Amino acid sequence: MFPTVGGQRGFKCWTWSDWSIGELHLEYGTLTLESRGRAHFSGVTYRTNLDGADHWWAGFSLETREGVRLHVEPPRAGIAMPEGGRGVRYRWSFDFSYEPSNFARITRVVQNAAR
Repeated sequence: MFPTVGGQRGFKCWTWSDWSIGELHLEYGTLTLESRGRAHFSGVTYRTNLDGADHWWAGFSLETREGVRLHVEPPRAGIAMPEGGRGVRYRWSFDFSYEPSNFARITRVVQNAAR
């Protein structure tokens, strides 16, 4: 899944508008990088089944245009979506840091999502 890319001076932003893995869904997933080495991810998750609790997991690979990985942030579990919560949307977010000297070289982000 390739995100749309935007940004302003000192920031870079990638957005995944709608992504599904099985019965789990991510809407408006947005990763913002600051030139000072801080990153913020936020999104809305929901599920379309009724069986058992589940989580959306998200991690990121920050890469050069050529695909060289400059930082890998391991996947983190989102908010637990309880059994019977079909269609209920859950907003969640997390922050992480990366080496600020890599900011200019980061042109691509791969979200390593899992369920």
